[in-house]
Amino acid sequence: MQIYEENNRLTENAGIDLLAIADDMWKAFRKYWLRFVILVLAVMSLYTARELYIYKPNYEAYVTFVISKNQSSAVDTVVTNRLSNSFQYVLRSGRLESYIRKELGIVGGAAMPVSLASSAIEDTNLLTITAYSQNETQADKAIEAVIAYYPDLATQVVGDVDMTAIDRSGISGEPQNPLNIVVTVVKGAGFGIAVVLIILFLMAYNNSTIGRYEDLKKYLNMPCLGTIPLTKFKKRKQKFDATISIHNDKVPGSFRDAVNTLRTRVEKDMREKDLKTLLVSSSVPGEGKTTVSLNLALSLQSRGKKVLLIDGDLRNPSMNQIVGVKDVKRGIADILRGKATVGECITHHKGLKMDMIFGRKAVSNASELLSSRRMQELIDEVVDYYDYVIVDTPPAAMMTDASVVAAYMDALLYVIRQDFAKVSHISEGLALLTDSDIEILGCVLNFAQPGLGRYGYGKYGYGKYGKYGYGYE
Repeated sequence: MQIYEENNRLTENAGIDLLAIADDMWKAFRKYWLRFVILVLAVMSLYTARELYIYKPNYEAYVTFVISKNQSSAVDTVVTNRLSNSFQYVLRSGRLESYIRKELGIVGGAAMPVSLASSAIEDTNLLTITAYSQNETQADKAIEAVIAYYPDLATQVVGDVDMTAIDRSGISGEPQNPLNIVVTVVKGAGFGIAVVLIILFLMAYNNSTIGRYEDLKKYLNMPCLGTIPLTKFKKRKQKFDATISIHNDKVPGSFRDAVNTLRTRVEKDMREKDLKTLLVSSSVPGEGKTTVSLNLALSLQSRGKKVLLIDGDLRNPSMNQIVGVKDVKRGIADILRGKATVGECITHHKGLKMDMIFGRKAVSNASELLSSRRMQELIDEVVDYYDYVIVDTPPAAMMTDASVVAAYMDALLYVIRQDFAKVSHISEGLALLTDSDIEILGCVLNFAQPGLGRYGYGKYGYGKYGKYGYGYE
């Protein structure tokens, strides 16, 4: 049975879903904001360091001559233009450059540290010679050499000419291309932000997880029965009850409301279809299926229903730890091995006022035990005494245990953590479970938190996929 259909963000009609991309980018930033801030700072620092390393100050000095041949101003203008055009020739001919080298104290074939340029002011007899250098003193000395030697050399080009220096720059002390450190840092930060935006876009565009209620409709051919918000507690110095439970007063009301909404829909479907046993599973570890199982059972119990909650995760039993039961003398594995009766393994939790069967220690042959006739006998024995029996199982995409138990159960509730398991893993888990022809009630989107323009919740849970199955008995 095909449960879902995995699509690309590029669809034939809609193209790229920009709102979904922006939403995923925002959630990715919220999740990894510290890393992105560090990345921006790193890029900014590298860019600033690079600019400081390659920065070469450029100083300039200049002198302006008035050109006169004792003739008309038109002739003076022509002579001025001729001198400007021939300046580089005069410089390269060797004599002027040799004078400048001598002035700068440069000997041998060392490179000339100063470059010179000439320009004639249009329609005037004013000629400006400018020296450029990374050293302000060298630029100034080069101009001194030009003032001292160039007028004599110019007569070889235009004949007798009067060149009077009327404007001569001194040593300014400031380069013509000052490095603005503030602008440099801002540019570096801009590049860093651009890099972060590119990374966020690629993460969002290639995201193959379930991030929104709309994704459930898009990828899965099954109803969503509820959305459970991400919930967290503030850190406190003193000890306090950190159990994510609807009975815990410190849990926000939004969490309780979401659980009760889920319970209403689950109970309605099971009542209408005359179903009594419910399997709760997920695709991978860390999706919060155990917490969902517990709170769904508690919500049903609060409605006056008699509920038995079974920890069917034999590889990694954790239900007892969540509800604060440390010493489990007999567990479900003892029933399946024939070492204890069902009645001996049922624990009535006084605080929660609910019956539970815990796991005791992790076992290595979980699939073998769960597929034995004793598992069927366990379900058959308790189903007539309780209104509802809820079994929390291992992740369906990683272990066959859930699909084994599904053969004995009436209905399935599938827990999907927001932005966590890949759609391919969800597909695999659902495909294994549906082979048993179990009635699929739907899924619940867990750890839900807001995207752009939506309200938010807190946090509970553990790391990405986590470690699973250890300490075998």
